[in-house]
Amino acid sequence: FKEKLVECIVYTAQELIARGRSVDLDYAEELLKYGEDVGKRLGIGELDFHVNLLRNRISEKRERRRPREVESKQ
Repeated sequence: FKEKLVECIVYTAQELIARGRSVDLDYAEELLKYGEDVGKRLGIGELDFHVNLLRNRISEKRERRRPREVESKQ
């Protein structure tokens, strides 16, 4: 059960991050918050590891987007 839960959360978050839209990144963050909570309650250290990696990917995507957003406003 725990392995399938990890796969479901991680793969879904990866798909949302790959889409890259702001809405999808927001959904991915919500999913990762849920995953972090469940991982702590069930003692799934692997899930916490993946959550941290995916949060870093979300941050990278948002950082790359910021310069484009500033240019489009000018």
